[in-house]
Amino acid sequence: MEFEPGFNIKADADNLSFIYGADTFGPPVEKRRLADIRKSLRDPSAGGPEIPYVIAMDVGKKIHKEELIRRHLLYGAMIYSKGRFGEEPVRSQGHIHAISP
Repeated sequence: MEFEPGFNIKADADNLSFIYGADTFGPPVEKRRLADIRKSLRDPSAGGPEIPYVIAMDVGKKIHKEELIRRHLLYGAMIYSKGRFGEEPVRSQGHIHAISP
């Protein structure tokens, strides 16, 4: 199955990272570790992938970068590892964003 996100970004699943095209901007990924999300698991003692997911925040087309910054918009990209946390599927840690003025 091919996924077309609308800009030139490819997932490198083997290395849990992204490959950005020449017309795309984005940072190196931030790795989330099992220890970072353990408290949010149904079973905090469950095992699972040491790096459940990686995230790159603030990615997009270079031609849109100034407008995205002006509007305080962020687009994030994630790669999830295969596996489970005990009976629970691999997922990101839940969090709440502040309401934008």
